[in-house]
Amino acid sequence: MIIDSAEIAGLSVLQLLHENTASATMFGIDRLDTEKPVTVLFYNMGGMDTEVSIVKYSAITDPI
Repeated sequence: MIIDSAEIAGLSVLQLLHENTASATMFGIDRLDTEKPVTVLFYNMGGMDTEVSIVKYSAITDPI
């Protein structure tokens, strides 16, 4: 249904992303404090189910 709605709007759907994954990705991109590792719990209580994701962020210390 989401893909059909996007196509009606003229959008090309490449991939669907889970809500908690999208939230965790944006949090990681927007993080300002990258000095120390941090663990974050993302909680999504919907109408039919509850989803929880625990994500650990850390800075890359060795350049490639």
